[in-house]
Amino acid sequence: MTDKRTSLARRNVLRLAIGAAVAGSAGRVLAATPKSDALSLNHLDTGKTRTIHVDGYPILLLRRDAGMISALKQQTANLADPDSQHSQQPAYAKNPWRSRDPEFLVMVNHCTFDGCPTAFGGCPSSCGFACPCCGSQYDAAGRVQKFQPAPRNLAIPYYRIDRKQQSVIIERVEKVRTVE
Repeated sequence: MTDKRTSLARRNVLRLAIGAAVAGSAGRVLAATPKSDALSLNHLDTGKTRTIHVDGYPILLLRRDAGMISALKQQTANLADPDSQHSQQPAYAKNPWRSRDPEFLVMVNHCTFDGCPTAFGGCPSSCGFACPCCGSQYDAAGRVQKFQPAPRNLAIPYYRIDRKQQSVIIERVEKVRTVE
């Protein structure tokens, strides 16, 4: 009887030890796996967008053409915050195109009025983005037009561009401020 109890206790200890080893190995494998918070630049034509979700937010990548880029510097009279002084963005995005590279816009696709996702090319006046919920319009840099319900430009996440891997890696998304 004692041999059976001892044998059973040894088996239980062995099961616990093996389970802990497997769980520890799985944790190391998961920690070593790269995050999938990246947008591929491959096969993204100019004027097209691609979206992924990071921390519950839709992150949109737009590849702009030369015409869109030059218009961003010239068409500022109708913008509420053309220099992005009151916007949610990293310091490297305080420029007319609001990005690290003029060719690519990386933004949180949440309207700053009510949080709805915007639609690219959904404006009657050929602006960049429009909110289908409140009607706010933004240019191709995510800057809000004057006299719109949205109080601020669309938010820009913290990101980097990996030219070797041909991708945009999202590093951090801060909570998007909407109308309080």
